[in-house]
Amino acid sequence: MHRIVPLAALLLISSLAFAASDRQSKAQLDALTVGGPSGNAVAIEKAQQGKVQITLQMKNLTPNIDYVARWYDASSCSGTQTTLGSFRSNGQGIGHLVGDASTTLSNVRSIGVAKQSDLINASCGTFAQ
Repeated sequence: MHRIVPLAALLLISSLAFAASDRQSKAQLDALTVGGPSGNAVAIEKAQQGKVQITLQMKNLTPNIDYVARWYDASSCSGTQTTLGSFRSNGQGIGHLVGDASTTLSNVRSIGVAKQSDLINASCGTFAQ
């Protein structure tokens, strides 16, 4: 019984150490047209899992429309784009997405949101590095 307690304590300390090493970055997404959608994103590097989890929250979207979020390897939604995922805005023009990018946080430089029907970014934000 005495061996189980120290082992459990060691596992708890190890998991806390890995969780503490997760880096994060935030981006404020600004509308690219007057009155367009805006929001924020948080990118958390899950080093143990080899991915970056991105949580996106948007407002001022066109209600009940499908959107796509893409991350970029350069600031200001330029460079190579990779689709993070898609989501549908609700009747109040609010939408959110949680998606994973198989990369490191240093590669995720910006994020853009576009209507799935035209794929033209309606908002963009650069992650603080």
